Amino acid sequence: MPIAFFTPNVAYRVSLTENQYQQLLGKVQADIANPPMWRMFGYNCNNYAASLGSVAGLVEPANRAQPSFSYIYAYIDANGDRRQKGSS
Repeated sequence: MPIAFFTPNVAYRVSLTENQYQQLLGKVQADIANPPMWRMFGYNCNNYAASLGSVAGLVEPANRAQPSFSYIYAYIDANGDRRQKGSS
C-alpha cells in the first residue's frame, strides 16, 4: 500500500502586539506546566495551534475535524486576510 506524503506549501502569519506576545508566552508556559489532554477528535495539534492563535484574535474554522493539510486552509479562510479586513 503506498504511503501518501503531503508537502506543506502554505504559511499563515500575523503580527502580534507586545501584549499579545506576552499573552502567548503565558499560555505556552501554562500549557507546559499543565498540558492539555490530547484527543484525536476533540483537542489535537490543529486545535492547540488555533488556541495559540486566539491570543491574536484568530478563530478556528467551523469544521474542526479535518486533517492538518486541509485544516490550515480552512483556518486561513476562517480568518481571512486580516490586513485587508482592517483597512476597509
